[in-house]
Amino acid sequence: MENWPNVLSPQFAPTQMIIFSERKGTSYNWTPPNITALPIDEIALSKSTFDLMDMAKLEDYKIRAVACAINELNEKERRGGRQWVVSGVKCADKEVLLVVRVVRSND
Repeated sequence: MENWPNVLSPQFAPTQMIIFSERKGTSYNWTPPNITALPIDEIALSKSTFDLMDMAKLEDYKIRAVACAINELNEKERRGGRQWVVSGVKCADKEVLLVVRVVRSND
């Protein structure tokens, strides 16, 4: 994803919310999706609000967009000994809200 927000940085916030939504005015609305990233307080976040099983409810093209984005993000972080992991997912009709947090990488 060439348009990752510059704010998506573990130094800025160890836990961030990423919103994937369709890009208006293109023939392939999810290629690439719009990406909005926001820092959040994971301690204050209600775990009952998010369910990783929601990922199974996504259409294939949304799963591919989210998985490719996380993999690309981790390619950038691997040099620093970190990786982003998914800690929550919430699906809407046109958006996917993903909560990621940074952890130390074992490799």
